[in-house]
Amino acid sequence: MNLTVREFEEIRNYIYRVSGIFVHDDFRQQTETRLAPLLKSSGANTYKGLISRLVYKNDIHLCDNVIQGITSEENYFFSDLPPFETFNDVILPKLAETIVSRKRKSHVRRGAKINIWSASASKGHEPYGIAMLINEFVESAKEMGVERNDFNILASDLSATSLAKAVAGEYSEAEVHHGINEERRGKFFIPSGGKWMTKSNIQDIVDFRKVNLTEPFTRLGGFDVIFCRNALEHFNEATQRSVLTQFTYMLTRTGFLVLDHHSNLNGFHDYYEQVEHNGSMVFHRRGNMEFSNI
Repeated sequence: MNLTVREFEEIRNYIYRVSGIFVHDDFRQQTETRLAPLLKSSGANTYKGLISRLVYKNDIHLCDNVIQGITSEENYFFSDLPPFETFNDVILPKLAETIVSRKRKSHVRRGAKINIWSASASKGHEPYGIAMLINEFVESAKEMGVERNDFNILASDLSATSLAKAVAGEYSEAEVHHGINEERRGKFFIPSGGKWMTKSNIQDIVDFRKVNLTEPFTRLGGFDVIFCRNALEHFNEATQRSVLTQFTYMLTRTGFLVLDHHSNLNGFHDYYEQVEHNGSMVFHRRGNMEFSNI
C-alpha cells in the first residue's frame, strides 16, 4: 500500500500538531515503511483509515504508536557509548565533588541530592543505564561519603506507551544481552520467564513522568545534568531553540548537557564549553555566564 503525497501531508501535519515533531519532505518513503505495520495491527488497513482514526477518532494509543514509528527510539542499553563514557569518566567524579560540597553546607535549601533528567527516555534504556553507572561509581567511591540515594533521575517521554514499558522495567533477552555484560546482568537484572526485570537498585532512583518538550517544562525544577540524545533532531529550529532556552535556564551554573551527534547548540554556544572526551556531544555550562532569556 503506497502512501500518497496528500496522506503524507495529513499525517505529518497531525504529528507536528500533537508532538512538535517535524517530518521532513524527504521522509515520505521512510514514513510509509515505518507505519506500514500499523495498518494491520491497528485494523485501519489503509493510510486513509489510519488518518481517520488519528484525526477524527482521537485514538491516543494509535497516536503513541505512530510517534514511536516515526522517531528513532533506543532499543538497547549503552547503544551510543561515548556519552555514557563521558558521564562515567568526567561527569560523575565532578558530581561527587558537588555532593560532598553540598553536604558540608547545612544551609543548602535543596540538600545535597544530584538531579539528573533523561528528557527523551523512551523505553527506559537511557535512565536505567545512567543508574547502573551511578551504582558502580558509588561502590568504587565509598570513602568520599557519596551514596546512591544522593542521586535522583527523572525520566520523561512524550509516549505513554514507552513510559509504561520503562516503568515495568521488563526487557527481552536481546535488549539485555546487547551492551550489558554478564557482571552487570547479575547486578542489575533478574531473569524471569525469558525476560529480564530491572532490580530495585536501579529502579528506586528513577522517577517517570510524561513530558511534552514542545510545551513549557521549567516547572520541573533545576538539574545538574540533562540528557537529551534522541529528541532535538526531530524538531524544527524554533522548537529546538525553545527547548535549549529552557534547558539552559534549568541547569545549575556548572551543569552538564548531553546531546547526540545529530544535534547542536543552535546559538547557545556562549553558555557552554564542549567536554573533550571520546568525541561525545557533552557540554559544560559556563558558570560565569548568567542566563535569564525565558
